[in-house]
Amino acid sequence: MRKIIEGRSAPAPRAIATTFPRGAHAQAANPALDPDPLAALSAAAPSFAQGRPDPAVTIAAQKTAMAQLKFMDGIWRGPAWTVLQSGVRHDVTQTERIGPLLDGSMKAIEGRSYNACVTTGFNALGIVSYDPKSKMFNLHSYAQGMSGDFALVPAKGSYVWEIAAGP
Repeated sequence: MRKIIEGRSAPAPRAIATTFPRGAHAQAANPALDPDPLAALSAAAPSFAQGRPDPAVTIAAQKTAMAQLKFMDGIWRGPAWTVLQSGVRHDVTQTERIGPLLDGSMKAIEGRSYNACVTTGFNALGIVSYDPKSKMFNLHSYAQGMSGDFALVPAKGSYVWEIAAGP
């Protein structure tokens, strides 16, 4: 017996040899005679539905959550500063381009800072997403040759995300 899969012939199923301990009742491993063990499991516990969730439901939940961050969208420019590893304050002009992706279910953030001499001081890319299962926002960031995932917490008209400073 052969099964046709996408126009190709699949190999016939093979019998599986099973070894039973002495004295155990040996039953023939014949799929035609044995009941389907998965069918019994499904009948006993119908809540074990497998497969992926409905993408339309997941995307709708993502879009609804991302609407909280709509205030971020736009092109922003202004003064900013950071404290360098040496402890010295470093002033820059910061720009941000922020907008929706994937029909509003995610958001992209490109941040770039310019030093006083107009050279690029910092450049980063972030992707903000929402996980309906955990009900949490995530910021996946790429900057200075590194990447990481960080919890992003929206607040009224703002948001917070933190990076551990290290040793």
